[in-house]
Amino acid sequence: MSLQQHQVMKQKLSITNEMKQSLAILQMPVNELAETIQNELDENPLLEACYLESEVGVSDRIIEKDFDKNDVFFDDEKQSPFDRAGSKRILKDFLYEQLFYLREPKDIKFIMVYMIENIDEKGYLSCSVKDITAEIAVVEEKVLYCLSILQDFYPSGVFARDFKECLAIQLRKKNVNIKQVYDIVERYLPLLSQNKIKSIARKLGVSISEAVEYCNIIKGLEPKPSRGFDEEADRAYIIPDAYIQRTGDGFTVSINEDTVPRLKISRGYKQILSSSLYKDAKQYINDRFNTALYLIKSVEKRRNTLHDVLSAIVSEQREYFDSGCKALKPMTISRIADAAGYHESTVSRAIRDKYVQMPSGLVPIKSLFSSKCGAGGQEVSSVVIKNRIQLLIQSENKELPFSDQQIVNVLMNDGMEVSRRTVAKYRGELNIPSSDGRKAFIAL
Repeated sequence: MSLQQHQVMKQKLSITNEMKQSLAILQMPVNELAETIQNELDENPLLEACYLESEVGVSDRIIEKDFDKNDVFFDDEKQSPFDRAGSKRILKDFLYEQLFYLREPKDIKFIMVYMIENIDEKGYLSCSVKDITAEIAVVEEKVLYCLSILQDFYPSGVFARDFKECLAIQLRKKNVNIKQVYDIVERYLPLLSQNKIKSIARKLGVSISEAVEYCNIIKGLEPKPSRGFDEEADRAYIIPDAYIQRTGDGFTVSINEDTVPRLKISRGYKQILSSSLYKDAKQYINDRFNTALYLIKSVEKRRNTLHDVLSAIVSEQREYFDSGCKALKPMTISRIADAAGYHESTVSRAIRDKYVQMPSGLVPIKSLFSSKCGAGGQEVSSVVIKNRIQLLIQSENKELPFSDQQIVNVLMNDGMEVSRRTVAKYRGELNIPSSDGRKAFIAL
């Protein structure tokens, strides 16, 4: 057997750095794209930015991220996030205000300041007593003394080291002296989370009525003491990539031009490139020119692709934009790709992590896509069915909650033919427990 060389011709697509950049820019949300462009403006002297004046300023288009990801349609009458932002207080500031009025030695207040700085986003103490003694070189007795004082601060339950301690602190501050309530907190919270009241009553040796009363006390507690306070680290803002606005009898799509500027090549550098002078600088300028030109093309391609995709969505979901979530139709990426004239992967990149501002509110573009559900001739969006399930469960009799089969029957009467398995699946995706977990036991 001998080794021989053969020439073979075949086609192969090599992804260049420029193509990688174009794909990356296509899937960037607007805030990330703006940051990328700013970096290029700082590094490339050939690039210039031109911001367009439009009807709405940037500050008017920044929306606070404060909604359920499962929501697709928003109420016009919801309070503005900017109205809420000014009314919230930061938890740490509130704790420092309480610390200010304490008459304690400086060394004790020093420990307390360290502990305030180590609360997590829930309001729990994020480090152990042993960690604190080692970190700031103090005796354990002083740390425990400080902890006992701080756990008496408001909001009730703050500085707890775990979930059980948080509930126990609140019970003590409410002057609850029922031993069985503390037993449930310490030993039977998993049963309570599954709404197994009968099992709790049997283990405690009390009647179901008494167990219901004890469990209702615990359900009235707050597992997250920081709720209602504003945590700066947790605040996220969303800048819409595009806007869909009603114009007369139709809707128009416009791309956000405030945050992402139009780019152009500096005229001065164009003259240098075309002249015979500055030969040493020509190579540098030529490289920068090509980089700038490809960035401009990539940004423009992203703008056009996003506009085409959103226009196809508006055409496909016209009833949704007119009537709201109840009119949302099943819509897949492949259908929009065909309508817009792009490949599915291009559409997928174009909508990834992007938001659109509509007359009804701010929504992720991806939330407008949903699968078809139901049998027969009628096509129903899975989002519509989920919303209907949610409304049914919200309005049910909590003493006799709907079973999955009963929900199937109601949906069928509404013209939505789905299986019990599908209802169970959607209920799980909505984080709604089964009928046993939703059943409310009334104390007699």
